[in-house]
Amino acid sequence: MLISPGALGPMVPVAPGDVFHGEISGLGSVRVGFATEGELG
Repeated sequence: MLISPGALGPMVPVAPGDVFHGEISGLGSVRVGFATEGELG
């Protein structure tokens, strides 16, 4: 089990259309995108 309290990096502001990709060696990667409420399907 991995418990990771807190942030893994600095916080940054986000806006609709932004996409972020993170990779943690030995664990994997994650990708997240932000949309407006009207863009959600």
